[in-house]
Amino acid sequence: MSYDLMEAMFERRNEGARISGVYDVRRKQDANLAPRRLGEAIQFVALAPPECYVVRSATVAFGERGDCSLRANECARIWAKYGMSLLDRV
Repeated sequence: MSYDLMEAMFERRNEGARISGVYDVRRKQDANLAPRRLGEAIQFVALAPPECYVVRSATVAFGERGDCSLRANECARIWAKYGMSLLDRV
């Protein structure tokens, strides 16, 4: 993932996002996660506890029509670079 793309995701951190492709280990079913801000969705996927969720197939969809998306490994890289600042509301 290029620096420019990571910077763009940081700038869009307050947009609405939906997470899909997460498996709830405790319930043994696909997780039904509420929509949240992009920064929060990136945090969830990057830091999801493995004893609770499997996120390797996770996708974070965002944008006007949900036509932009991030995979789990991209979320981890963005979180590693920006961390808690993704949760700032600007």
